[in-house]
Amino acid sequence: MILWLENNPWGNFTREERQFCADLYCLLRSDQENLTKLVGLINDKATQRNGSAAEPFINKLKGGDRWEIGVEVAFFRDYSHFFQIKDDKFGSKHRKFDMALFSNDQFIIIEAKAQGRFKKEDLSTLQKNKELLKNKFKDVQIHSVLLCSSIWKHRGDWIYSYCDSKITWDQLSQLFKNTPFCQSFKRADDVYNS
Repeated sequence: MILWLENNPWGNFTREERQFCADLYCLLRSDQENLTKLVGLINDKATQRNGSAAEPFINKLKGGDRWEIGVEVAFFRDYSHFFQIKDDKFGSKHRKFDMALFSNDQFIIIEAKAQGRFKKEDLSTLQKNKELLKNKFKDVQIHSVLLCSSIWKHRGDWIYSYCDSKITWDQLSQLFKNTPFCQSFKRADDVYNS
């Protein structure tokens, strides 16, 4: 509790998805089992482009493999810097993914919204970034997941032409209900349009 915020924690005020993503990052980094649960949820909600139920698109990890996670992932910038790539056609150096999951043969991009909704322009950029990655890393499965409020009601299945799966903050609050982050995810779900 912060005295000068009238004994409220900052979490009661924020509507920023980066804060909620940071909380999710902390939870997922604390235990590999939490990452496995998240992947299970993503697979459960996976949808093909036509909107029908799909086979799980995220493969189970092979023996010895682990998921790694990043938050505010400036993939194009950092990959280009590390491998000293000067090609300006390899993605925008300013582009950041809200979160990403990495394994030896998979790269899952997670784009998040809390108080707002996804616009077609946002999703079009995501789709272009996905295609750049698929062209560069031909042996890696590249997937995208939207994380948003359960309150956001989009008409039709148009969003699934831009992403592979959609999950909600409310689903995360239920999945991780016995953790200290449950309330943060519930708040992320509740702040939509506030």
